[in-house]
Amino acid sequence: MSDYKYKLSIIVACYNMQRELPRTIETLMPRYQRGIEKEEYEVIVIDNGSEEPLIIEREAYSQSNLQIISVENPKVSPVSAINEAVKQSRGRTLRY
Repeated sequence: MSDYKYKLSIIVACYNMQRELPRTIETLMPRYQRGIEKEEYEVIVIDNGSEEPLIIEREAYSQSNLQIISVENPKVSPVSAINEAVKQSRGRTLRY
């Protein structure tokens, strides 16, 4: 048996994207997808130390597999943040 829960994990790395991020997440929601069911993929948003905490209305995305992670000690490069998201992903295939 495989340790994977999903066919696909989508990672979105962000920094100071309060205005853009909700629209980006929205485009990844199940109603906009074809050929994959909501139970088959997850979306992981990794915030690389935004100056203001991200405000995401989780209720709006309750029908999806959305995970939001904030990096505690961010670095200038987003590589460490992306690596953290990869560690927490549960999909057989990754896209970022």
